[in-house]
Amino acid sequence: MSPDLHWHVGEDAEQETIAKTTSTHRSWRNWIAVLIVVILGASLGMAYRSIPEPAPRPTPTPVPTGPATPTRPAMSVALYQTIDREAQALADGDVETVIALHEPQDTQMTEWQRRNFVAWGRPTDDSPMYAIIDFNLQTSTNAWADIRQFRNGRSFRETRFYRWENNHWLRSEIDSFFWSDQTETIDTPHFHAIYAAEDRDYTRSIVQVLEEAYPQVCRDLGCTEAAATLTYTLKLNGTSSEGLQLSENARELTFTSPRLTGIFEDKPLDSSYLIWSITVAVVQRAYYDAATQWNGDSTGHIVFNAIIGWAMLQQGSDRGLMFTTDLDAQELVSLKDLWGKAYVIDQERQVIVPRTDSAIIYPEAYAVIRFIVQEYGEQAIPKLLKALGTAQSFADVIETGLDVPFSEFDQKWQAWVKTDLAQP
Repeated sequence: MSPDLHWHVGEDAEQETIAKTTSTHRSWRNWIAVLIVVILGASLGMAYRSIPEPAPRPTPTPVPTGPATPTRPAMSVALYQTIDREAQALADGDVETVIALHEPQDTQMTEWQRRNFVAWGRPTDDSPMYAIIDFNLQTSTNAWADIRQFRNGRSFRETRFYRWENNHWLRSEIDSFFWSDQTETIDTPHFHAIYAAEDRDYTRSIVQVLEEAYPQVCRDLGCTEAAATLTYTLKLNGTSSEGLQLSENARELTFTSPRLTGIFEDKPLDSSYLIWSITVAVVQRAYYDAATQWNGDSTGHIVFNAIIGWAMLQQGSDRGLMFTTDLDAQELVSLKDLWGKAYVIDQERQVIVPRTDSAIIYPEAYAVIRFIVQEYGEQAIPKLLKALGTAQSFADVIETGLDVPFSEFDQKWQAWVKTDLAQP
């Protein structure tokens, strides 16, 4: 109801009347008009009351809210301490602490870590050394953490798994319960990628960069026109750390999830096996039409890997830098020793161990490839790859692939070592 408003001019004792009306006597015609209006109003009121009232709306039934989403447990102090200690040890190159914080591994793996571990370093500015992006306790004894850490001047991201043992957390191998059965796909002109939904953030950018790199790999390795248009199926396996596995026709590649190998976020291919895997697959299909495994069991393994390393460096991949170790000419092995298996069998312990000269043969083989490119041109690389399929010795590879006597090649190599070996 609107409020009554009374307007006055002046104070209460001196109110002034603004307007005054004089009542007039209504005629009989006015009274008849008023009576008609009253009768019509009464009739409309009766008609309105005769209309049945609509059924009342039902009271809405409350929507059940269901059980509340459980709150994720906070990270325990013990788990944080393990993550922090491991990060500090990685940064400082404290390999013994890294090994101690890991579940027991076989002796061969532990020795490999001791020989090859390199400190990740620390940022020189005020940026944090590492950050825990996400984590979860799968069970009371299993946990994972998505971690970004400074590594050699860049940002490295990986998922680390932990297990509760003997009243403390230890870094563990893959926890298969992390992965769901949900998969997604990406299709590009050369690749059909199948990956776990958990790898989405890692995979899409990697496949795109890989698609861009593929044509250059083919050009560097001399693929035929048919090989340049080949397609591959890529499968990211989150439950295996075995690395690359090729199908028999080298058309399907199964490799470890990038969550496990880790990636440098500014350049994903540098820190994954993908560029290496694809380069190997390209060579297999372009030259051998099968998944001949150029691994430690292959006598041409050392030369093969040196060529792959050269191709990776052509792509700007840091992973190829493992072949560029500075060499002392006095330490070089004979060229014939670049042929053979990459390991020996320790008969006493019955285990496979790397060759004692493994720290020399791989960078030396890469140096030989660099020499060949300078002396005979990049067009010599495809010829060497083709010769590897049937060669029985390093000299055989040179004479068949380059069509020069091995003695002539060795003489030029020795001269190059004295003048050019130390150059990049």
